[in-house]
Amino acid sequence: MTAKKLANYFKVDIIFTHSKGNNSYVEQELKSRNFANIINQNSVGVKCQKKSKKIHIYTQWRWSNTWNFLKMLFEKAGFLLFIIIMSGFMIKLGGLLDNIISVIRGKDDIIYLSSPLVWLIPNWHWRNILELVLVLGIFIYQGWQLSRVKHIYITQHYLKFFVDNRMIDKIKTSEIEASLVIINNNYEILIIGKNKVVNITNFQQEKLAQLFLLYLNEAIDELQQKLPKSLDGKLQDER
Repeated sequence: MTAKKLANYFKVDIIFTHSKGNNSYVEQELKSRNFANIINQNSVGVKCQKKSKKIHIYTQWRWSNTWNFLKMLFEKAGFLLFIIIMSGFMIKLGGLLDNIISVIRGKDDIIYLSSPLVWLIPNWHWRNILELVLVLGIFIYQGWQLSRVKHIYITQHYLKFFVDNRMIDKIKTSEIEASLVIINNNYEILIIGKNKVVNITNFQQEKLAQLFLLYLNEAIDELQQKLPKSLDGKLQDER
């Protein structure tokens, strides 16, 4: 990685903004008590299965995830509906002001006042409906992305990242140097290797990403300890 080479050349540290973890790449350290609190909160959206030569970490979409997503969807849809209602209100208010100005100037003698309820009825132009449908479609697509199951399979040779049944990326277990959580709009995990980075995205909640990171770090440490080491103390891949 170019940034890593530059950091080594100038002898400076690489720190990811809005990051949490237990290594030199992060802004904020995650201590053991933080992980204990996450587990005590019944964060059952992440599972870890261990076998003799493989560790499987994966997400689970729970009812609480569905409720949180629906709440976000209603908030976004409510805001859009508010914008549409306010735009219709401003149009009707502009028409009333135009009538008042016409009466003041002597062009008209009568001001027509509609029912107050009419002012709150949005102008359902086909373009407004299309915009609302498109935006809701985007939110639903985002929810589908969040609900897809993320899998990590780790052996002594490779760490492989899957979304549902499709492999997205892989990295040699012996080359993994650190992993951390990035706190963005959608929480994500970075697995940093010697020459590449694996990015796991679309965690709905920060605590789920942190719990996933907890299992991930434990699995990496456990399997890297089983790898043979060279004379200089560096990990070697058996293959």
